[in-house]
Amino acid sequence: PTVSLENLMSAEECFANAVNDFVVAVEVEPNSVSAKGNLGNALLARGVALRALRDATAERLFGSSSSPSKAFGGLSEEDVRFYGETAEDALVDAGKYFRCVAVEDRAADEKEQAFSSSSIAVIVALIAWGRALSQRGALVRDDAEVFNLYDSENEEGDSVIESNLADASKLFLAAAEKHRAAIEKCASAEEDESNKHLVQSRRIEAYCRWGEALESAAECEFMLRSDKERELWMAASGAYGESERLGEESGAATAGIERCEAKLDDDTA
Repeated sequence: PTVSLENLMSAEECFANAVNDFVVAVEVEPNSVSAKGNLGNALLARGVALRALRDATAERLFGSSSSPSKAFGGLSEEDVRFYGETAEDALVDAGKYFRCVAVEDRAADEKEQAFSSSSIAVIVALIAWGRALSQRGALVRDDAEVFNLYDSENEEGDSVIESNLADASKLFLAAAEKHRAAIEKCASAEEDESNKHLVQSRRIEAYCRWGEALESAAECEFMLRSDKERELWMAASGAYGESERLGEESGAATAGIERCEAKLDDDTA
């Protein structure tokens, strides 16, 4: 269902308030892993809302025209750019806090056994870090569509599209690496029998997210005509397949396999 601009603005304001609250929490307890993780989650949620705001504002302002009006209903092209830039900032900051959780803090581990590289917190942070990178990739990838550059017939527009796709592919591949790292952490975390069920559910999610990131990178490489897309689609299908084998129940992994296999069949034909 379509979400109204007003609802998106309200959601973004709520997430911005949450960010402010968790910033205070981190300032009060700078060594708190949970506070940093919560701040990262709030920043990620705000970045997702801002990306949606950018796209919805562009749709209302630009429509299908490559020559948008300067303003519509109090909105302008500057609002579109502001939402996009602010989304990027929020997602970059989210990644920084997820990194704080994901990177092993040896001092804390030695003194308090607060967390280790095999903990659930680290796995969750790596998956969330990958999600933030994928959101950044989508933000860059969709920039040309938002501003209707695909409708332009000038070389400058083509150059921007190509550059955006290349940058987006790198971000998606970086996201894939975080999900792969999360899967590796699951192996050591599973040694603790009390964590086994939680670890399994995170492993299933990580494989599916890994597939999504690889598939998104493949789409970018396909549009760039780089000849890398086939290998990426095969890898994505494999990741989705492992998620499905382990028990993914939402259907996302199965749908991902079907999309990748269809692309591979088209590429062979």
